[in-house]
Amino acid sequence: MEAHFDAVPPAPPALPEPPVPAGSRPPSQSPMFEHRFVFDGRANEYFRIWIVNLALTLLSLGIFSAWAKVRSERYFYGSTRLAGVPFEYTAKPLPILKAASSRWACFRLTSWPGNTVCTCNWAWLC
Repeated sequence: MEAHFDAVPPAPPALPEPPVPAGSRPPSQSPMFEHRFVFDGRANEYFRIWIVNLALTLLSLGIFSAWAKVRSERYFYGSTRLAGVPFEYTAKPLPILKAASSRWACFRLTSWPGNTVCTCNWAWLC
């Protein structure tokens, strides 16, 4: 059999790119920006939220505590910014209330007076 050599030879492999010195970047990369967290909340604003939350939680025998948590977190998240954009707290108070109620019910059931599971003297809470 006879070999045919009239085809174009393959191109040589490309050379690797030279290393980039430290402190410089290739022109194809976008510049890096440094962003800092900024908190612009005020103590007197938060104190008003806190005192109202405390009063309503006490008056409602703890039921308002889920809404108080959401109000406080929304204030802190909304007052904290990164690159000029505030954070957002998206939790809903009703699931928080349901979770707290189920924890309270489990505690109450396990600490019932005369229950052998409870080894502490917290019967006065029941």
